[in-house]
Amino acid sequence: MDYMNILKTTLFRVKIDVGSCVGYSPTMLVQVIPPDIKPSIDFDTAYICIGDDITVNASSEYANNILLDEGGLFNQANPEGWRLNYVVGEDEIKFPASADNEDVSIWAETNGPKDFGSLTYDTSDNTKFAIAFGDFSGEKYGSTTWNETWTTMETPIFDSRGLEELYIVFDQAYYLEAGASIKIEISTDGGVTYPADINPLDPGYNSVTGAAHNYTGPSTSGTGTHNGGFVHTLIDLTDDYLGQSNLRVRFTFEGGGTTNSSWAIDNISVPDQHVDEVIEWTDEFGNIITYGFTATITPVSPGHQHIGATSLIDQCRSVDDIGTQRIEVFVDYAYAGTDLVSDVSGDGECGETSVILNAYDNEKSSNENKLDDAWDDSNGFTLSDIPGSVYSGMPGTFEGTWTAVPNLTCAASTLLDFSFSDIHDPKSTFTGEAGDYTLTWTTVRTLPDGSQKICTDDMNVTITNCAGVNFDGNNDYVDFKATNYNLTNQDFSIEAWIRPDINSTQIQTVFSKRNANNLGGLGYDLRLTDRIISFNWMNGGNISSPYQIDNDRWYHVGVTFDGGTYKLYIDGIEVASKSGQALLETDFDCMLGAMDDVNLSFPYGIAKNFFNGSMDEVRIWNVALTENQLRETMNQEINNDGSGGVIGAKVPILIDGLVWSDLEGYYRMDESCGFLTPTSGVINGKLRNIFDDQVQNAPIPYTSNTGVNGQNWNTDNTWTHFDVWDPPNSLGVDGTRIDWNIVEISNDINSAEAGGIEGITLLGLISNSGELTMAANGAMDETNSGRMLWITHYLKLNGSIDLVGESQLLQKKYGYYNDPPFNHNYITTQLSESILDEDSTGYIERDQQGQGNLYNYDFRSSPVDNFGTVSPFDEDSSTYTIKGVMFDGINVTASDEPKEITFNTLHDGNASTNPIQISTRWLYLNRSAASWTRICPTCAIKIGEGFTFKGSIDPLVSSDSQNFVFKGKPNNGTFNNLTIGTNWDSYLVGNPYPSAMDADQFIIDNGSIIQGAVYYYHDFGTDNTHLTTKASYGYAIYSLAGSVQAINRRPENGPNGGKLPARYIPVVQGFWVYGLNGGTLKFNNNQRTSEFVTKTSSGSVLFKAAKSKKSAQEG
Repeated sequence: MDYMNILKTTLFRVKIDVGSCVGYSPTMLVQVIPPDIKPSIDFDTAYICIGDDITVNASSEYANNILLDEGGLFNQANPEGWRLNYVVGEDEIKFPASADNEDVSIWAETNGPKDFGSLTYDTSDNTKFAIAFGDFSGEKYGSTTWNETWTTMETPIFDSRGLEELYIVFDQAYYLEAGASIKIEISTDGGVTYPADINPLDPGYNSVTGAAHNYTGPSTSGTGTHNGGFVHTLIDLTDDYLGQSNLRVRFTFEGGGTTNSSWAIDNISVPDQHVDEVIEWTDEFGNIITYGFTATITPVSPGHQHIGATSLIDQCRSVDDIGTQRIEVFVDYAYAGTDLVSDVSGDGECGETSVILNAYDNEKSSNENKLDDAWDDSNGFTLSDIPGSVYSGMPGTFEGTWTAVPNLTCAASTLLDFSFSDIHDPKSTFTGEAGDYTLTWTTVRTLPDGSQKICTDDMNVTITNCAGVNFDGNNDYVDFKATNYNLTNQDFSIEAWIRPDINSTQIQTVFSKRNANNLGGLGYDLRLTDRIISFNWMNGGNISSPYQIDNDRWYHVGVTFDGGTYKLYIDGIEVASKSGQALLETDFDCMLGAMDDVNLSFPYGIAKNFFNGSMDEVRIWNVALTENQLRETMNQEINNDGSGGVIGAKVPILIDGLVWSDLEGYYRMDESCGFLTPTSGVINGKLRNIFDDQVQNAPIPYTSNTGVNGQNWNTDNTWTHFDVWDPPNSLGVDGTRIDWNIVEISNDINSAEAGGIEGITLLGLISNSGELTMAANGAMDETNSGRMLWITHYLKLNGSIDLVGESQLLQKKYGYYNDPPFNHNYITTQLSESILDEDSTGYIERDQQGQGNLYNYDFRSSPVDNFGTVSPFDEDSSTYTIKGVMFDGINVTASDEPKEITFNTLHDGNASTNPIQISTRWLYLNRSAASWTRICPTCAIKIGEGFTFKGSIDPLVSSDSQNFVFKGKPNNGTFNNLTIGTNWDSYLVGNPYPSAMDADQFIIDNGSIIQGAVYYYHDFGTDNTHLTTKASYGYAIYSLAGSVQAINRRPENGPNGGKLPARYIPVVQGFWVYGLNGGTLKFNNNQRTSEFVTKTSSGSVLFKAAKSKKSAQEG
């Protein structure tokens, strides 16, 4: 038999009629499972980030009566779903534990044993139970006063669908006085109404045999104390209530004002399901994800989606979604995008650059983001049309935010600047200085309860550094920003080495802080236009060089302002000056190699008037440099001396009048992390669009080309970068000789006719190795007219200098005489003395012709200290020896070094040996009128002392002079180590320098110490005898009043008079001085001069013996 359209759970049995006999089959329960019963889920909305999982717990709604079963034990306070004294529209009363104090109470929880009236209540396991007791009307529970004599306790709603039978069981004990009563009711609408009583006394409900209950007092559930005497009660509800889902039972105690009535209840329960049920989980598109009452689900697509839970009964489910419970899931995706590297190819730019970001947009589906390239195919997620997780009207709020952290992977001295066009836009534009950045896209979903769900993702952005420092004239420049180098209302100086690549009529900016579109407005600039250097300042101020520069070499350019006057310099030469007002502050960017192009559409990062070429050693000072300061620092880098002073890197002399804090900015064109980093100051310059590094070949200092050897000074490739350098000590733009170059040589170089009329003048010379030969064009011997080498500040000599012929090494402050022809007033603004580096290990060689006649005396002094001396000079104790400084200059070829002279103890020297021999019998010092001291070749002689010796040539063989070579460390500086007595005391002294001395200055400096004249021994050379009594000699005298010839003490033997002594004392010349008041003799560099012995009018004359005549007997 088929039964169709069974719409509710039904019990079936078969009635069998056999005649008058009637029989019944066993019953059959047909359970009807409604399709709309949805499982319960422990939450209805989830907020996650893609890749996170959700753990979901589902429970069956098919007779899921766990709340009733658990709460019916009364072992926890305020059990969920239970109601006390429920009245529609009134506040709910919490389930109290007030019965613990054995006082009158509405339904409340308690532990036994407890006495209520005359009875003691307890459970067998001493657990909690519920009880109502006494007259509780007027009692207060929490904030509520209960004014009734009744109290109700309602179970949670329970469900009988899916059950085979239904009953409610519980344990109870009661004691009712007259007027008290209790009752049990059932509701089918969740407790809205209670139409039926189910008291155990009612027919069909009392299933406990012999356990009839009288629920109206006076009555009791049993005798005794009820201590452990709870009566187990079962009320069968199968016939009337099976298959219903909204059931509720109410227990009502009516105290009736009695004081001892009570009702205790415990262990209330109803049956749970007996069907075969499992939960099926499905995604947004109905695809099965997993099975189970507890599921961990990981959504594979971002967006606003739903996950369904459906109960399968005996592996069957409803044909549609009517029985599916869905949870709403917001899956956010914080994908920041792919790593970006700024494009520097083609028209790309290095330095500060903008890049467009492309984060995932949660307002769109993943397929839409894929079309926008905001999707990573390797992320392991699934593309779909699921709508975005962000939409209008959604719960809470959603916001994405960009942040950036610079990764300081190089030695940048400052944090990088960066910005976003809109930090909340997934397609924002990021602008940053060159460097590496970690960008984070963070999505924050704020929920209605205030909690947040945060998702993040990182990406890297690399903005390419400018690779070096260069200026291509197209778009390369360095930006110091608008807040720097205003130079407002102050003295200042700006200087730089520049080498233009082209000659152009267009503006080529060296350094500026002004609007390129308003050259007559505020600001300033140092520029090159049509080969003319000019400095231009606000409101049309201008100072321009009258001399053009070219694109074939480096030029040093500078401008100074002392509060009233602007001065313009090229290569240390002042080429223009003009009065003008101080600068005022501007908000234009300060730039090197360009001007700020202020444009309303693009107010930042635009420039024009670019420099095409190279720059080096850019310095900005907050003082007006003097001419000396410019020149002293021009050819070298500068350093902090450690005490705040400014010292040269090559010429280690403090720059007078400057301190390191005077430098506002100093740039050696060193690049770091895309910045031009300062050697002094804190202002970094941002490199813009510079891809290549310039060749740093400015002459700081000039260096020799070690690839060639033995070339002339003025030959181009003698110097390292001859293609962009003029030789040192060349002419400046106005024809002035540049006498303040610093030169470093490391090979052999010949001076030839380089430099000025007399020779080469340098601020500093560093000789690392090789030989610098100073000689005029002509024979390279003692007859050479010579060239001067004037070092005004510093000489470091590790190589050698060969002073050929009359060549001289002059170390003296740079200056001039302003009182010609007297030349007694030497004008110099140089404060530091010209020094020889005390660590020098090299030497000079100076040829000097001396007495050849072995009978005649020579009176000489040494211009050098012993060769190889490495200790510092001591002006009070430095000495030399004849053997250590004077060498044989006769037996020398071009490839030979001068040989050490040998000495004998005979009367005569010998020039026929190689090397020559000199007799030691004629070696003397004369330190006072009463003291002639015989010395040996290795005896110590003080610097500045003269000594005597005789020649080695037999006058009967030759009347030639004899050439000697003085070799050693050149004497320099002040010597105060000789003391002369008073009253015509005498001292044989000599010129201690490798340059001529000014006798006038020597006499002036020594004032009343000496008699006011110098005396030269003149051997007339006519006697050819060692006997002093037969010698013909005299003394020529030079004083400020003039010169006197020597008078032959034996005029009968030959000539008289002869040479007049000149003002300038030759190199190695010995002479006498006589004491007046006596004291310490003074030798200093100010007495030195560059005059040569070959000059006749005001030059110097070397006194030596005349050539002897041969007699007939001598053959």
